[in-house]
Parts: sequence; structure tokens; C-alpha cells
Amino acid sequence: MEERRTIISCPDPPSRIGRGGGFSRTYRIRVVTPLFGGGTVPGKNDPVTLIRGSSIRGQLRFWWRASRGAACEDVAELRDRETGIFGSAGEASPTQVRVRVVEVGSQAQWQQPAYALFPFRGDSRRSPDGPREPAIATWSAAFDLTVTCLDQAKLENEIEPALWAWVNFGGLGARTRRGCGSLFCEQFSPPQGAKVHDWYASCLKRYGLRLPDEPRSWPTLPQRLLVKEKDVETQDPLRAWQHVVELLQKFRQGPGVGRDPAKRSGDFPGRSRWPEANSLRYLNNRALRRSVTELKLGFPRAEFGLPIVFHFKEVSGRWPEPQDLTLYPADGQRMASPLILKALAVGGGGAAQVIVPLKVEPVKAVRLESKNPQVMAALPKDPFRRDTILRPDLKGSESPLRFSPKGSAVEAFLNFARQEGGFR
Repeated sequence: MEERRTIISCPDPPSRIGRGGGFSRTYRIRVVTPLFGGGTVPGKNDPVTLIRGSSIRGQLRFWWRASRGAACEDVAELRDRETGIFGSAGEASPTQVRVRVVEVGSQAQWQQPAYALFPFRGDSRRSPDGPREPAIATWSAAFDLTVTCLDQAKLENEIEPALWAWVNFGGLGARTRRGCGSLFCEQFSPPQGAKVHDWYASCLKRYGLRLPDEPRSWPTLPQRLLVKEKDVETQDPLRAWQHVVELLQKFRQGPGVGRDPAKRSGDFPGRSRWPEANSLRYLNNRALRRSVTELKLGFPRAEFGLPIVFHFKEVSGRWPEPQDLTLYPADGQRMASPLILKALAVGGGGAAQVIVPLKVEPVKAVRLESKNPQVMAALPKDPFRRDTILRPDLKGSESPLRFSPKGSAVEAFLNFARQEGGFR
């Protein structure tokens, strides 16, 4: 007979605060868009510990740097102050967090909006063992987060600004910068009827956050959000999330914006209007004769985050396509997107479509890699510099970069959101 296991609730771990106790506050937090991952296995919900305190600590560190830590002058000051709040490998933390799940929510395969969920949609072609099923997501879960700190002033002045930023602009699990795992907490989220711009400005003032005019060496909150506040009271978070993600998809891939329209009704859209594909064809000696990149390469979409995998369909004829190539930052393997697209949940169950353009240092250089040794050997050895990423010469009437005077892909998208999406 097969032995059946019973999962029981684990008791809370003993506090490491010490005999002196501490100051504690508890916050009820609800997940309002599907949560992917968050457990010990990347991309998968944990069946026992759906929401882990260690993951939240990592989120709070990031959002403390982006909010209160934005006032630090350099990385050394940032690390010194952060250690005093969250501890380090050699120094115990004066701050502890505990999680108690009060509603496990529902679980099912989730595939929309597809543009935000490409790692989780499933794909029969990528698995030699057969179809890869769409990932399981959790939604409508709720938990109590208890934060305990030895110093009440640190709890109020350092931890709560990070909690505010995390709840409203971060999330839980994977793909939070594309709106997955978004949260609502009555203490920190906008109240019903609030104007988001006014609420954001008042929160910056309430917490005394000093945001820099110039980028730091780490991401920080912007002075202003982009918000589409129409129908906030009646628009649920899932619908708001769908719409804001579709806006980015339209800008990057939509017919008439990111791609040429189809030649005939029912056909697939035409070639990309972005310069990367023809740049790779040119490097591979297969560029179109009239390519805009014959004299200068262009990789403007690097500003949206790296790596980017370029896959060319197999075609026969005079101009065979290049093999797959991947674009990386020159000094690493990954650069997170500076754009956060999400449904900002408000009191009463509504949500606003929000774009958070984190203030970050510009991408300075990128490099190409191929899994084919022969292709790799033929690629340029030196990184491609900033002048291949910022392309003001490509802002023609049909280029997506026409929305940016300086040829920046991120600036172009933000202006596109204002002009075509109704954001302000």
C-alpha cells in the first residue's frame, strides 16, 4: 500500500531578536495578480511554503535601496546603512520577518497576458522529453507579514518606506517587473478614490524620501510615475495588468509600430522595424541591400533589459538567415529591465495601470554570443558601445524610435504611452 503523507503547519521559528524583545507590526497582504514561483524551485509554487520570509527579506532590501537608500551618496554608504537594518553575513540583523498564510488562494495554469508570461506558457518544441506544460500560478492568496525590529525608529523610518515601495511597485515570485505577483495592503496601497499622482507625491513627502536627479549605481524610484487613471474604480487588477502589458507588446512588436503591417488580410505581420535583426544580418554578411544598418549597427532594445535572444526563421534562397544569437551586457549575463509595468491595486478592489521607470545608469556596452563555435569565432571581439544603443539617426517616420528625440528605446516607449496609451 502506498504511504500517504500529511502536510502539517510548521510552528513559527524562534525569534533571534534577543531578550530585549522588539517592536512588531503585522500587515495583511493580498496577492492580486498570478504568482509564479516564490518557492525553492525557480518558477514553481512551493506546495508547503507558498510565501517565504527569506524572499520577502530580499525584496525589502532591494526596495529599501530604491527608496530610502536613494539618498546615499555612494555604494559604500549604501552598504553601511543597509547592514545596520538588515544585517550581513558577519552581522546579525536587528530586523526579523515572519509570514503566516491565511488564504492559500487558487491554483491553475495561467497563460495571459502571454507577452509577460513567456517563460511559463509551455512549449512542446523546447523539451526533448515531450511537451512542456504551462506553469501553475497562484492567485487570491493572502498572508500576514509580521516585522519585528529592535529599534522602533528604524521600523518606522527605514522598514516601512521599503514595505510601501515593495507592496505597490514590487511583488512576489518571478516576473514582478512585468506585473506578476502584485500585492495589495490597506496600510500602504492607495485608498479608494485617490488620484495616484497625488498619492505618490504625498507618500514621498510622508516618508521623507529624497530621490536623486541623476542615476545612482543602483536602481532608485523615479520622481514621477506614468499612470492611466481612467476607470480605476471599476477596473480589476487582472484587466489593468493585461492592458498595460499589451501596450509594451504593441510598441515592441505591434503591426505599424514595431513591425511592418501584413501585406494582405490574414497574413502574419511583416519585418521588424527595429534595427537589431538587420544588424545581425549585416554582421553575418547577409544584410538586406537597403538596410539602415549597413554603415552602423543598432541595438536600442538593450535598454529594455538583457539578455535578448534573437531567433531567425529558417529560409532558403539568396539570403539565408543567421543562426540564433544572444545579446548580453558587456560586463555580465543579465541586466534587469528598468521598466515596471503593473496593476497598482487601490482600495475598493480597483486598479490603475502604472508604468514605473526606475532611475538607472544607462547601458554602456553590449556583446553578442552564439552557441555555434564557428559563429562565435566570427563575431567581433570588442563590445558594442553606447553609440549602437542610443540611435537618434533612426527616428524616421516609421521607426519606433520616432517617439524619442535622442533615439532611446525607453524614452520612446514612455512617450508612446503618453501619446498613444493615454498615460500621463
